[in-house]
Amino acid sequence: MRIIFVRHAESIANLEKRMQGHADYKLSTQGILEAKKLRDRFKKENLEPSHIYSSPLSRTIQTAKIVTENWNMKVNSWEKIIEHDVGVFSNLTWPEIESKYKTLVSGFKDGINWDLVEGAESYIEIVRRAQIAIKYIVENHSDDSTVLIFTHGGIMQHLISVLLKSNIVWKIDIPNTAIFDFNLVKNRWIDVNTKQYNPIYFKINRFCDNSHIGKKEILNQERML
Repeated sequence: MRIIFVRHAESIANLEKRMQGHADYKLSTQGILEAKKLRDRFKKENLEPSHIYSSPLSRTIQTAKIVTENWNMKVNSWEKIIEHDVGVFSNLTWPEIESKYKTLVSGFKDGINWDLVEGAESYIEIVRRAQIAIKYIVENHSDDSTVLIFTHGGIMQHLISVLLKSNIVWKIDIPNTAIFDFNLVKNRWIDVNTKQYNPIYFKINRFCDNSHIGKKEILNQERML
């Protein structure tokens, strides 16, 4: 089984340095260009997915529709892979958050504790959602499947940790349209009673790869973080 995660292209909120979470923003002009570059890359690689899923938010659906123009396939909207809900921080820039929630910000910054943020999803809730999503993907697709998933940087870190069966969620700085590409043998991944020391059954093909974006464009993205 091949599982490919893609972060959405640059959104208008990314451009404006706003927290999004469940807030719904479309792609920026740059984001549309990024999605087209990824589309062309997949076409050049002769990628042929068997199943395509996307978070229901506009920035992911729009990215998916552009990238999948080469295939006459349905993009399945899936709530389980929607972005982490950041509660009252949605739509705000960090200076706006510091101004509006002065008391909250100091405690939040100490450990990026989402439990302190009204309306936000807790880490436990995010992990449980990621576990459900990965379990569904693996159990409901065969070893000859290629599953292409368009999602978000926040939830993607949890999805990858669950897929790798890590008890730690590692921070990954994920640029727009970055690709994470894995191969696994379904029964081996599901079997919790067997020590999985042989890497022939599990392979990381690409990890946080956005090489389809030019160097100048990558530099411009970094300046906006």
